[in-house]
Amino acid sequence: MPTINLKTKYSNGPAEVTFPGQYGDGSLAIELLDAETYEPLLRATVCIADYGYTPPANHVVIKNYSENEGLLDCLVSEGVVRSPVREIAGPNGITFPVCELTPAYS
Repeated sequence: MPTINLKTKYSNGPAEVTFPGQYGDGSLAIELLDAETYEPLLRATVCIADYGYTPPANHVVIKNYSENEGLLDCLVSEGVVRSPVREIAGPNGITFPVCELTPAYS
């Protein structure tokens, strides 16, 4: 996969986009690795089956809160995902953006 320029609240710099597997509900997981050391930087997605939603094929639920704040804008601008197709309400005012993977990543 191509290298992206990661920019979040606490992580900045080149990162590799990886797909380490699926969550229990079958939805895709995305993890970002340091482009030089291949050490994990962050998990970009979350499973929200407990909130009654599983994304369709080629869609992911982005973790855009807490230490991942700003990740959604980064992934959209870097061409990993398209703008959210919907948002699912979570706890404590958190919303979970659901995004389609771009053809380069699907």
